[in-house]
Amino acid sequence: MVLNLKDLERLDILDYFFNGEIPEDIIELSMLENLYIIRLPSDNFPEVITLIHHLKKLYLYTIISYIPESIGNLKLLEEFAFSGESLERLPESFGNLTSLVKLELASNRLTILPESIGNLTSLQNFQLSGNKLTSLPDSILNLTSLKKIFLWENQLNEGLEVISTLRDKGVEVMI
Repeated sequence: MVLNLKDLERLDILDYFFNGEIPEDIIELSMLENLYIIRLPSDNFPEVITLIHHLKKLYLYTIISYIPESIGNLKLLEEFAFSGESLERLPESFGNLTSLVKLELASNRLTILPESIGNLTSLQNFQLSGNKLTSLPDSILNLTSLKKIFLWENQLNEGLEVISTLRDKGVEVMI
């Protein structure tokens, strides 16, 4: 199906235009760098996405409660956004996404972040508003490129010294 679109750089998948599974041959789109998915018909993460190793931007606006460990294969990913009011946790392999500059995880159900989040040393903007976080891992202090972190509408009550230290480092902390 998609093999005739080898020069495609951006693909938007909308629920009312798309019905079923994302085709496996999407990995043949050798120029595809930007993938936007809105309202998938299934609540399962489309694992085929983790095979698109040249992907730079991935935006998911759908109901998925988990992201598989294989997400760590997307080492060139620079921007990742997920909003669906359903994500409960990030896999430890998320720390492999060391090219990330922008990470938007607003409006989900995250209660904890993996320690590996501190490996994202290229990360500049981190959006975590509207989750259920009660604390931040100390490893977040390893985010040496971080400029802004958004923490509105969380339940932070532990580890507030991390927030203080981020501010001391010149990070704009929005709570």
